[in-house]
Amino acid sequence: MDGTSIQYQLTNNRLFYEIYMNWKEFDQELVKGPDNMVQYLYRKWYEVKEVLKKSGLKVNDMDKEVSEKDFGATAYKTNNGIQVFFFSFPNCDFVDASSKYVALALTPSIPRYFTFEYSMSMMTKEKSFVFGEFSIKDHQKTHHYYGQVSQMDFELFLQFVMDQLEMKEKE
Repeated sequence: MDGTSIQYQLTNNRLFYEIYMNWKEFDQELVKGPDNMVQYLYRKWYEVKEVLKKSGLKVNDMDKEVSEKDFGATAYKTNNGIQVFFFSFPNCDFVDASSKYVALALTPSIPRYFTFEYSMSMMTKEKSFVFGEFSIKDHQKTHHYYGQVSQMDFELFLQFVMDQLEMKEKE
């Protein structure tokens, strides 16, 4: 697919930046609760849209209108006590690795940033979905792929993230 999308730039770049490079301000928003986070994500969508308008890039969802109802924020705790925030974003028509869901795990050393991304099967060329994680290694943003599934389902993502966090703590 040519171009980019607001959703890709928000879920895979801007939100990651806000968490890892602007933690103090992001945390101030996070502690205000889920309703505030929904408003925050909605505002960030339109901030990214404005930046992309000026960028000269082809933006596949530039005409898409969203409302606060298209976003969500919930909090969970793993069995070993790690606080995890799940953020949901509008449904996406494009297969550009943008994320429908993002999870922020407040692990003891550094937050972990998981994604559930839109993708395409290389073999069948059908839409698929990928579990991923962005991290910082050697001062560089890196992306890890953890596998593909055939359906976008929040419960699958929730279970994947919880398993990753509980597995990591056992090691």
